[in-house]
Amino acid sequence: MNLRRLAIALSIVGASTLGLTGCGGSSNDYPEIVSLEGTAIDGYLANAKVCVDSNRNRQCDQGEDFAMTDGNGDFEIETADNTSPLVLESTASTVDISDTPPSAVGEGLFLTAPNGSANITPLTTLAQIRSEVTGESYAASQTQVISDLGITGVTSLADFDYIEAQSSDDAATVTNATKAAATAAAVARVIKTNNQALAASTTSTSAIRSAVVFSLMVSTTGNTPLRSIATAVNTAIDASSTPDTDAIADANTPNSSDVEDLGDTIEQAEDSGGTVDTSGSTGGGSV
Repeated sequence: MNLRRLAIALSIVGASTLGLTGCGGSSNDYPEIVSLEGTAIDGYLANAKVCVDSNRNRQCDQGEDFAMTDGNGDFEIETADNTSPLVLESTASTVDISDTPPSAVGEGLFLTAPNGSANITPLTTLAQIRSEVTGESYAASQTQVISDLGITGVTSLADFDYIEAQSSDDAATVTNATKAAATAAAVARVIKTNNQALAASTTSTSAIRSAVVFSLMVSTTGNTPLRSIATAVNTAIDASSTPDTDAIADANTPNSSDVEDLGDTIEQAEDSGGTVDTSGSTGGGSV
């Protein structure tokens, strides 16, 4: 037991057995430590960093509680922060163990999910970023993302392990999971591509990461890149074909200069305490 946990235990025992708080304090002076357990998924991601983003700047900073995913993509973080979002950052040694053989992911992948999520995936990332940028509830953002994915039978993206679900005995479950996995793979490729392209941007990392993800959900022409990706994936799978997720992703990757402009808009909105207006587009928003 570490010293912090020992101090918490002693304060609880002291208060309950002696009925004393001492110097005006109480056991409530010590934050409750919780264990956040989950799985990192594009495929299952081994050796990725997952942190509690306590300062909410969409990156893992020194001093923030974190853990590295194990060989199965699982993580466990001990923290006193049970409200701030989770953030995943891939490392030079991150591996997708769901590929045969396992494939190197490398740096540049950013994912996020609500605190306490069972899974952190490209799909939770879409819902979390949409909620943060627009100011709408996570539940509303999640509903929109699920609709854009064109899948059924899923109500919680944070609980949706689309890799495991592909082993279901139910044919409809397998089809939906296969579609979700392929779309997630394409989304992850887009995120990594534009994160790397904009690594030297003078716009804040927080705003750039938001823009990279949010750009998939905005359009001035009525159809968002996310919907185009999902449509291409779902059409292929419905035709009993294997979608080329790399080609689909590359064909629907927003222009990096446009993403950077969107990042500037997000940064300005956040600096002024506002959100980005998404009222002008069909199924996603425009800026």
